[in-house]
Amino acid sequence: MKPVTVSVVVPNAREQVYRHLDVLANHEEFTDHMLVDWQCSGPRSGVGARARMRLKKPGRPDWMELEVAWLRIPRLERLAGPSPARSCAAATGARCSGSPPS
Repeated sequence: MKPVTVSVVVPNAREQVYRHLDVLANHEEFTDHMLVDWQCSGPRSGVGARARMRLKKPGRPDWMELEVAWLRIPRLERLAGPSPARSCAAATGARCSGSPPS
């Protein structure tokens, strides 16, 4: 699968957006169209925060796990975990850059 890049303008301050994204459990609200049955463990936020969730699809359930592997405050959060469909690791990130529009 080729990488996908999505961009959106958020009218909130970068630090406010980062604080929201830093809490791994908050990712459930914008991934619920494809990931369900979230179970979080470890610290609430930051390196070591973990979540386990099921891919929303027909057939046999596929579970995946994510862990915050590293981050640079307040610019980037990197999530890493094994891909359920393959025996390789997958990574995703959330990048906060720029300033909100006036």
